[in-house]
Amino acid sequence: MDDRQGGRLVGQEEAEALIAAIGDTTTRELLGAFFASIWRNAQSDRRPINDVDLVFITHVATDFCSNHKLLQAILSGQKDEWGK
Repeated sequence: MDDRQGGRLVGQEEAEALIAAIGDTTTRELLGAFFASIWRNAQSDRRPINDVDLVFITHVATDFCSNHKLLQAILSGQKDEWGK
């Protein structure tokens, strides 16, 4: 990304390597879809104002996406406690 047009996606190659190394297929696919959305938005009119640390986001998103029990509860409309 060009600095004149907003923030940059920083650490993309390292983030891609982290995602590729995830053994669980469901978690890896969720992260792939999530990062495809980040990329589409970053290329659109909704560019980030500041740089985006993709390595940090990958760690946080992996933590969330790997909690399949919580995701199932959310998708089925069940209430669950955040942060388990």
